[in-house]
Amino acid sequence: MKYESQQIAYSYFAGATVLFCLQVVFGLLTAAKYVWDFDPLITPTLILPSTEPMLCSI
Repeated sequence: MKYESQQIAYSYFAGATVLFCLQVVFGLLTAAKYVWDFDPLITPTLILPSTEPMLCSI
């Protein structure tokens, strides 16, 4: 880089970009929880499906 201050600005910009991306991801997770009324981070069915048999009442 031509100037030393450009390296500082690049580090700041990279950090700000990472924080912005995290803010967008967690914002989408919060919106999903609000709209669909489940928590995608703690819902165990998203990690391991239930092994209990499904009962259907016909």
